[in-house]
Amino acid sequence: MDTYKSSISPYFMLVFVPLYTFVLQTYGWYYLLAVFLLTYLVSSFNFIIQIYEQNLKFEVLIFKYAIYKKTIKPEQIRKITFKRTSWTRKSAVIHIRQGKNIRLIDFEPKTYCAKLEQFAIAHQIEIQKTKDFQLLERHYS
Repeated sequence: MDTYKSSISPYFMLVFVPLYTFVLQTYGWYYLLAVFLLTYLVSSFNFIIQIYEQNLKFEVLIFKYAIYKKTIKPEQIRKITFKRTSWTRKSAVIHIRQGKNIRLIDFEPKTYCAKLEQFAIAHQIEIQKTKDFQLLERHYS
C-alpha cells in the first residue's frame, strides 16, 4: 500500500481579500466572519489516495474527519489520463465508468503518477498520456 496526500494551500485564503473588504463594507462584521470561516474551512481540505494491489482508496478530509470515501476497483475504471498541469507538475484523472472522475493534482510524494501507471498496467486499464506529460517524463523524471 502506498499513501499519497494533497491539501489546499493556506495562501488560498489570500485570494479572497477583495471579497473580505467588499463583504465588510456592504454587510458588516457578522457576514465577514461567516465568509472568513467558510474560506478557512475550505482551505483545511485534505485529499488522500491509497494505492493497493487490488484497488484504490480515495478520501477527502476536513481537518482529520473524512467527509468522502470511495474504494475503486479496477473494473470500475475506464481509463487513466496523465496530464501536465503547470510547468513541472504532473496530474492524473481516473475516469470512472459509473460516477464522477477523480482528479489527482499535486500529491506528495511525487511518485504517485508512476505508481498509478503501474497499477493500470497490472490491471490492464487503458492509459492515456498527453504530449506535455510525456515531455515531463523525459526531462523531469
